[in-house]
Amino acid sequence: MSEEQKEFAWRILPHQKNIWVGTYNGLKKYTIDGNLIKHYFHAEDNSHSLGHNWVLSIYKDSDNMLWVGTHGGGLNLFDPAIDGFRKFTTHEGLSGNIVYDILEDQEDNLWLSTSKGICKFNKTEYTVSAYGITDGLEAEQFNPNTASMDENGHMYFGSNNGLIYFNPAHISNNDFIPPIFITDFKVFNESLDITTDGALKKNIIYADTVVLSYKQSVFSLEFSALNYCFPEENEYAYYLEGFDKTWTEAGHKRTATYTNLNPGTYHFHVKGSNNDGVWNE
Repeated sequence: MSEEQKEFAWRILPHQKNIWVGTYNGLKKYTIDGNLIKHYFHAEDNSHSLGHNWVLSIYKDSDNMLWVGTHGGGLNLFDPAIDGFRKFTTHEGLSGNIVYDILEDQEDNLWLSTSKGICKFNKTEYTVSAYGITDGLEAEQFNPNTASMDENGHMYFGSNNGLIYFNPAHISNNDFIPPIFITDFKVFNESLDITTDGALKKNIIYADTVVLSYKQSVFSLEFSALNYCFPEENEYAYYLEGFDKTWTEAGHKRTATYTNLNPGTYHFHVKGSNNDGVWNE
């Protein structure tokens, strides 16, 4: 295959009387007659540029909006008002920044096959639900140009472990808001004993105050969100009022550690999510 042929190896899509061509070197916009209108590239200094020069997929949705899947720049939405793109990546919740294929279900959600599973993208709220091995997928690595949807709404994606298909109407999220508890309080990595005259006077789950001496300068709090559906996917965030300036995004980590705080009164705040990103605030 010549370099010129390589350039046109990906999707060619008519859209609003233009033809869009995804290539290994950017996205091209042509007239119906074949005249090049514009060549879009990725530029580090332009937040509205294409997310990555390697285009893997192009999709026109039911609202006539143009979506572009890239090899490393996530999902891109073309905005004709600025003649540029809005990008959605792992920062916005995608499981991977390589987007191989794009389909749309009957509820106007986009479904993306990525390098790390399948994502459901809500076009109205710009929210993402990610699905991987723990959700029942047989594979998390997919291949480009292998997606299709039949007349009954079933979706098919080609993976490196065979063909995966499902009905998006039968997939529901976990809406349970998990309660969250502080489950342990440790000083120098040792759990505090419960004593009537000590720092901890009752079980930490029920305690609302702990008083430490200056000698107890290294302490940690452990916490847990009580969601038992794939609990390994629960996420956490915390901050110590009086010390931290912002929330610490802890991911799946369930411990916060502090050292050598100045004397004073501090309030610890923690929140957690279930496996589908529903947070207890």
